[in-house]
Amino acid sequence: MSYDIAFKFKDVNSYVQWAQLLDSLFERNALACVWLVKSLSDNKEVLSQLLLEHNNFEVREAFSKLLKTVINVTAKNEEAYFNEKISFTKVVEDGPSV
Repeated sequence: MSYDIAFKFKDVNSYVQWAQLLDSLFERNALACVWLVKSLSDNKEVLSQLLLEHNNFEVREAFSKLLKTVINVTAKNEEAYFNEKISFTKVVEDGPSV
């Protein structure tokens, strides 16, 4: 989503404004945050292109702020799992959970 917006807008300011709008929407929707994390996990090239490789600093910064919001909201909602012990044997037997 953010990737499409970044490359459809020729004007960086427009992308930054859209990223700010998306940021405010993600702040209020935990399921949308999980969706974005899953989408980026499935499509790592988007993450790399927008966060690391994009030639415009403002685009990278706006995307990083969006990611920060998404990670913070997701972490708050998944807090109960942070102290859960993970059995290495179970992970090896069952494979990593995503």
